[in-house]
Amino acid sequence: MMQNSLLWTLVISLVFSLSSVRADFDDGMVAYELSNFEFALGEFRLAARHGEARAQYMLGEMYEHGRGVPKGDATAMRWYRMAAEQGHAKSQYKLGLMHEKGMGGPVVGRSSASGDGGLGVTAVPTHQRLGLSYAEAVKWYSMAANQGFVDAQYNLGLMYASGGGIPEDYTGAYLWWTVANVYGNEQAGTKLNILKSLMSERDIVEAQRLARDWWEKRR
Repeated sequence: MMQNSLLWTLVISLVFSLSSVRADFDDGMVAYELSNFEFALGEFRLAARHGEARAQYMLGEMYEHGRGVPKGDATAMRWYRMAAEQGHAKSQYKLGLMHEKGMGGPVVGRSSASGDGGLGVTAVPTHQRLGLSYAEAVKWYSMAANQGFVDAQYNLGLMYASGGGIPEDYTGAYLWWTVANVYGNEQAGTKLNILKSLMSERDIVEAQRLARDWWEKRR
């Protein structure tokens, strides 16, 4: 009897705790949307301490853009990472983007110039390609992409097409641009049409098979 009573006490305490965390986050969002960043910061911090991934993401946003706090990419990335490690797809994408921009390691740029068959991406020299930023970008983009986050899918396609951080792989680029296009990314469709002219029929068939397999696993 005593054990049952203790169990119910713990359950009720947990329910109230979760409700409180959700309330803190919701109050923070209302304040944030009203540009009351000081109040939002306090509410997000309360929720984030209890592991609320959405609050951790919002703290990352505030530090990335300097809203109510001094702008700080390193602090933003720490908050994004906390949320990303809990499976928060948008935080995973943000981490990928910031690493690709060189905020988490060696700065490696991507040109928008042509000279690449019209794909709008350029190959990255091997010594730069192995930099921490690109390896981490691929890692976090992949996590978000596999959760269906379309911007991560599109950017991952760009990295495969350019050989940024991973070996150049048109089949991989075709796969992710196909998936992104199905999710409604029109740019991915445009890139696909260009990419086809650079690929063999065999590679196109293989990429289409990989795309089908990706969808099958998510049914």
